[in-house]
Amino acid sequence: MLGRVIEHVSGRPYGDFLKEHFFEPLGMQHTAYDLNPAGLAVGYATIASKAFPIDTSVGYAGGGLSSTPEDLLRWNRALYGGKVLPPAQLTKMTTPYSGTGQWRSGYGLFIGEVVGHRDIAHGGSIDGFRASLDYFIDDDVTIIVLMNQEFGDAGTVVDSIAAFLFGNP
Repeated sequence: MLGRVIEHVSGRPYGDFLKEHFFEPLGMQHTAYDLNPAGLAVGYATIASKAFPIDTSVGYAGGGLSSTPEDLLRWNRALYGGKVLPPAQLTKMTTPYSGTGQWRSGYGLFIGEVVGHRDIAHGGSIDGFRASLDYFIDDDVTIIVLMNQEFGDAGTVVDSIAAFLFGNP
């Protein structure tokens, strides 16, 4: 829905708007919105078999983005460095408004703790792929996991890396 709102308000195609207002200004040279990508990683359903081919147009704004760990780190630094949102909006986005237990919901984010360290995270999955971008805000540590397998758990990988980094294996 957000993609359609952006197109309606801006009068521009969603991908063009993202490129002009985010990707280029933030130096994200390897991030794109493309509903017919070529030359990207192949996703796997099992160790031996490729995942069913994805029609990224079905996911529309949420299904056509591709990026690299380096560009996602640029995004994260820009977001938390005040280059994407004004401070009041970032605070609102990263303040839990619902949920109980280990993870609570912010606006588009999950807010919780991993091995005793506050973590603000966003993950994703689609056939053949799993991803997680976790920002340990008090430590200024970002962990990005991109997997081209649907049988893995990016969150578990993040937890293991965080445990190692923070000395809590």
